Amino acid sequence: RCDMPGHPSFSLKSELRNNAVVLAPQQTFSATATFCPQDSGEQSTEFVLRVLHNEFELSRFELRGEGYQEDITFEDLPGGEESCLDFGNVPLLPVGLDVV
Repeated sequence: RCDMPGHPSFSLKSELRNNAVVLAPQQTFSATATFCPQDSGEQSTEFVLRVLHNEFELSRFELRGEGYQEDITFEDLPGGEESCLDFGNVPLLPVGLDVV
């Protein structure tokens, strides 16, 4: 069984059903952990892997990440503007398209 508490910045993508997977001996399983921070600063969560009917087979994985935000400064904008940058008419992303 795989358990990971809900965290807004971490997600786990896999083919798990109800957080459980049945593996035969020598069979492997993979999952992808994604970090997409909502805030600046260090963040962490724990991913726990348990073996059914064996309390001694418990693996804990700490997932850590750091989100940061940088300020961007534009100088010498066209048209002599000090606080406005006109991009003109540009196409927008289609609805449902995620940008990472």
